[in-house]
Amino acid sequence: MNQESEIPYKMSLASQVANYLRKGIETEMWHDWLPPERILCQDLQISRSTLRVALKVLQKENLTEPVKAKGTRILAQGSKSKQASRQSVAIITPEILSGYRPHFLHWIDKLRELLMGNHIHARIFDGYPIFEGRNPARLKTFVKKNQQDCWLLHLTSHPLQRWFCENKIPCIVAGTPAKNVDLPHLDTNYKATALHLTGLLYSRGHRNVAFICSKKLGGERAFMKHLREGSSFHANDSICISTHETGVGKKKIALTIDRILSLEKRPTAIITSTSFECVTAISYLQNNGHRIPQDISVVSKNDDVFLDYVFPTPARYKIDPNLYAKEMMQLLMKKIRGGVIEKSQTLLVPDFVEGATIADLS
Repeated sequence: MNQESEIPYKMSLASQVANYLRKGIETEMWHDWLPPERILCQDLQISRSTLRVALKVLQKENLTEPVKAKGTRILAQGSKSKQASRQSVAIITPEILSGYRPHFLHWIDKLRELLMGNHIHARIFDGYPIFEGRNPARLKTFVKKNQQDCWLLHLTSHPLQRWFCENKIPCIVAGTPAKNVDLPHLDTNYKATALHLTGLLYSRGHRNVAFICSKKLGGERAFMKHLREGSSFHANDSICISTHETGVGKKKIALTIDRILSLEKRPTAIITSTSFECVTAISYLQNNGHRIPQDISVVSKNDDVFLDYVFPTPARYKIDPNLYAKEMMQLLMKKIRGGVIEKSQTLLVPDFVEGATIADLS
């Protein structure tokens, strides 16, 4: 045997990509069309030039064909038995994943792990402008091109949710659905959270409280509704709760806090909607000489792992992301198998983390 024959053959990156795409086509990973080039490059961490070399290989094998202004059409699929057994779920969000809270990323990663363990293909589509739902025609084309057994809608708009609902596309909302949209959803029990928090603040002597949020999404609106409900339980000595939409960004949050502190009846506590707002509020207040909780209390309605590293440790409400993923998996499996989800809403009651940011004024 000569020395040349003993040298192992090294497959080029383009050949590896072609093999991956070929296998995906054979196992019905995609239906009718390959994902857009941008998505494939992002998922496979390759350049567009490498991808196009791989696509040319598939075209020569008559597995795919390029269609101008549409993408890459699949010409040959796997057997009908494989097609029938192939299942897929897609998560869509108008937000870009790089800006997601760690809590969201944690349960999404766990969910993908559970889906793969059940041989269900999982895709994520993030940052698409069409996910605002204002162009139904483009949305219809997108959904048809990327057929799924079930869609998971996260941080999505009212128009998009309404479109899925009206067109009877199998889907589940992660979070609070938009008003008058009847879709199955997995959410925080905001009523239990708000009533517990108002009772806790009342018992510790707080009578004037401010709630701040960057955006008034469905979850924020539900939470505010139940905050007002909880504040009215003590008719003779009720809690006054003001709500403030800050806008996105730390500077806008800081300006809102300045306005709150300048009120004639200054709040003794600030409730933040998210962990990001909580960190901004605590750091801004302390940077401006306000002691927490001696001068003002802060509590967050949401949790993230990094809050354990904030000083003082914030009081907050926590849902285990692994639990959230498992509950979502159960709902998805029912939907994929064509079962009926008995309750349109599944609510999780969060645990309260005491922290050290709520003063006792009683």
